[in-house]
Amino acid sequence: MNIRKLGITIVLISSVVLIVNRFNTTFSDFAGKLFCGKSFLQPVNGVLGEASCGFKADMYVALTFTATTILGLILIFVSKKKVN
Repeated sequence: MNIRKLGITIVLISSVVLIVNRFNTTFSDFAGKLFCGKSFLQPVNGVLGEASCGFKADMYVALTFTATTILGLILIFVSKKKVN
């Protein structure tokens, strides 16, 4: 697989994950459960949320896949051949 195809694949997968995560919290919930374990979504002061874990999993998922998308774009631009 050449670098350009790899970059396009990375951009497509990252974009799909970001869009799916926007409308469905599947990836954020998985990340939260992975890092916090049983303390994920435990009530704190009577409010159910991610405060028991100490971070917002959706922000980390968004940051990770945005960085991955940028990496894919860099691979696409680097692989372009120069035309003389």
